[in-house]
Amino acid sequence: MKARLLHEARRNKPLRPWRTAFNKAVSRIWAAVERPFAAMKGPYAMARLRYRGLACNDGHMQLFACACNLRTASGLTR
Repeated sequence: MKARLLHEARRNKPLRPWRTAFNKAVSRIWAAVERPFAAMKGPYAMARLRYRGLACNDGHMQLFACACNLRTASGLTR
């Protein structure tokens, strides 16, 4: 069985109230975690990596994450 994060309703079988509450609680956390990754993949085209080898890609992603953090921090000070 595949592990899923959110519960889904089936045809003619709505979600139970506790599952709806669980989905709301988890989706708030999930959205906050996924937002930076969506920002990297969308406008900056980081969906595919450029280099061969784990070390080069790791270094590239670490530098890119630092640049995104600096850009976010500079926007917070205004």
